[in-house]
Amino acid sequence: MARIVWALLIGTLAAGAVGCAGAQSADDTTMSGVRREAEVVAPALRAAMAHGGGTAAAFREAAEAAGLPAGAAGVPVDVQTRGLTAADRARFALDGVTVRHFSPGGQRMAAVVRDAQALRALARLPQVRYIAPAYGPAVSDE
Repeated sequence: MARIVWALLIGTLAAGAVGCAGAQSADDTTMSGVRREAEVVAPALRAAMAHGGGTAAAFREAAEAAGLPAGAAGVPVDVQTRGLTAADRARFALDGVTVRHFSPGGQRMAAVVRDAQALRALARLPQVRYIAPAYGPAVSDE
């Protein structure tokens, strides 16, 4: 009996791995929220989401602990998109998300997210391909 359960478990895991490999070409709107977050949110941001509690201050603190830049307004992010049009700008007017730059031509936008809930809402938009921390320009002291 244990062998049957083990075989079913391994078969399910293998089928899931095949499904994950094809997920990039699948319609992102059909993904569950957790799976979508895991695929489109950078690991350091996911860590801040997991340890950030429910408040904006806790999210900023967790982001700083993960080595991310964070300010009073939140954590700056770089959002890579696909299929973005000027008409989509209204979709990004989410509570807790401040859009700093919106470029349909470049398929990118820059924003500041206030807390984990705002980051989750942003990750669930179908136009979002990947969300990475926005570290800003590199400045040399020399």
